[in-house]
Amino acid sequence: MSALDTAMGLYLTLVERRFWPTLAVPVVMVPNRVYLGAHDWAQSVVAVLVVAAVVVGVFRYQTGGESRAEPGSAVS
Repeated sequence: MSALDTAMGLYLTLVERRFWPTLAVPVVMVPNRVYLGAHDWAQSVVAVLVVAAVVVGVFRYQTGGESRAEPGSAVS
């Protein structure tokens, strides 16, 4: 679940910077997954890194290589 939380929080933050507090969810979820025994550290960290790379790649593709969405674009 931490990978899904990372995807949602990161995408929202990329689209609109005011949603940056949503990035706290994966910061809490990753250690909790390890603590509860659902995953080990390597699985959790790699999942977050892979999801972050995919989300940033999709966002950059949608914005034409820009690091921010243009006002009034389909992304924002």
